[in-house]
Amino acid sequence: MTRGCGTSVGGSRVAKHRPAKAGREALVLVHLSSMDALAASDVADLDNRDLPEQLAASLGDSICHDVARHEGPVYVVDQAWSPDRRESYQRREVLKCLEKRPDARWILFDEDGGDAQADPALLRKFRYERIGGDRDGDWGKFLPALCRRLRRDGVQRAKVGGLWYTPGNKSGCASEVASYLTRQCLPAKIDESIAAEEGWVEAVEEERAEDRDENEEE
Repeated sequence: MTRGCGTSVGGSRVAKHRPAKAGREALVLVHLSSMDALAASDVADLDNRDLPEQLAASLGDSICHDVARHEGPVYVVDQAWSPDRRESYQRREVLKCLEKRPDARWILFDEDGGDAQADPALLRKFRYERIGGDRDGDWGKFLPALCRRLRRDGVQRAKVGGLWYTPGNKSGCASEVASYLTRQCLPAKIDESIAAEEGWVEAVEEERAEDRDENEEE
């Protein structure tokens, strides 16, 4: 399973869709399908084998909370991988949350193979759309099309979550989206509470190991 972008590593019912008002902030969730890669992370010398799934569950809980309380439009930029695999459990929970947002716009994009890995049943269920005429996973075509779509919908700023990001937006799919939008389109920022950082599993395991060492020394 690829992680994508060159990385190393229940809310209340809402009103039906209405056009974004001027100044309203959009929530843009990037590559939810990559939650499967997070949950299935295989890290050498990992003491807690359940840690990847725990982190995926934590990310999913945060995304569900944010989706439920976000008052502006929601965009899901996703690869649409099948959610029926074992490592998809946490993502299935997020999909349930998003079912309560019938106003969400689902956009298909996968830079690793284009549409090849998309699940037809998931595409139909959430009515994914393609933008910019791209079927090959070309960032150069997709990002300008996303910018045009947000502007057309009256969005003036965006909060970006999902997978993956790095501080300073140096790499990762969520970082790629936030960085391009800021440079070429409209103000956008990564919300670290609903985004997975590259190397997250390794970083948390290292912190826990340091804590154990300190406790043993006391």
